[in-house]
Amino acid sequence: LCDQYSQSDSRVRVIHQDNRGLSAARNSGMDIASGDYISFVDSDDYLSPCFYEYLMNAMETHPDVRIVGCQYYRDEDGMIKPYTRYQIEKHCLYSYKTFCEDALLGNLSVVVWNKLYDASLLKDIRFREGRIFEDSLFMYDFSFIVKRNQANLLIIPDYLYYYRIRSGSILHGNENVLIDIERIKTLNDIAINSKEHNLDFYTKIKKRIQRNVLFLYVKILNNKELKKKCLSIITPFVTEI
Repeated sequence: LCDQYSQSDSRVRVIHQDNRGLSAARNSGMDIASGDYISFVDSDDYLSPCFYEYLMNAMETHPDVRIVGCQYYRDEDGMIKPYTRYQIEKHCLYSYKTFCEDALLGNLSVVVWNKLYDASLLKDIRFREGRIFEDSLFMYDFSFIVKRNQANLLIIPDYLYYYRIRSGSILHGNENVLIDIERIKTLNDIAINSKEHNLDFYTKIKKRIQRNVLFLYVKILNNKELKKKCLSIITPFVTEI
C-alpha cells in the first residue's frame, strides 16, 4: 500500500527495513527528510486535515517560535475524547530557557507526535534505540538544542491529533508494572545525566521519581507475585526517599 502511494505521489518516500522498533523507524525518516519542517505520526494514529496548516501558520507568524504543538484526542477503541490534562484556551508560549523543566516535570506534554519542528533543529539529534519511553529521553536530549538555538515552543488550543489506544497496548495494560519500572528507569537516567550541569532540575526530577516509585509500590503491595518480581528492581529507588 505504501509503495502504491509513492508511485502516485512523488512526495511519498517509502523505507523498507527490518523491524528495529519505533525509534529506529523515526531515525530512518529523519535521515532522508528534506523539507523545512518535521513531524512524527505513530503508526496507529491519525491527523486532522488541518494539522499541518494550523501548525505551520502558527510557526510562521511567530518568528521566535521553532516548535509548535497542539491539543490531541484519545481514541480508545473508537471512543474519542479530548485529552484535557494540558488543555488551554489560547496560545501558550514556552521559553527555551525552561523547556527541559516544562517538558519533563509535567508542565506540558512530553510526547513528540503532537508537534511540528523546524527541521534544522533536528539535524544533529536522533532517538535512542531500544528504549520504551523514547519520547522522554529525546526531549531531554533535545532540550540542549532548544536552549542553544533559543528556540521557543508555542502550544495552540486546537485539537488536531488523534492518539489511538488499542486494548492490550504495551503502554496501557492495567497490570503491566514492568512499564512503570521502565518509566522510572528512564527518568533516573535523565536525572543522572543532569546532575553535574543542572542541580536544581536534578533535585526536582528525583522528587518526581520518588513519587512514581511510591505509586508503583502501592500498586504491587497486595500482589505477592508482582511484589517479588519488582521489589528488587525498585529497592534502590526506594532507599533514596
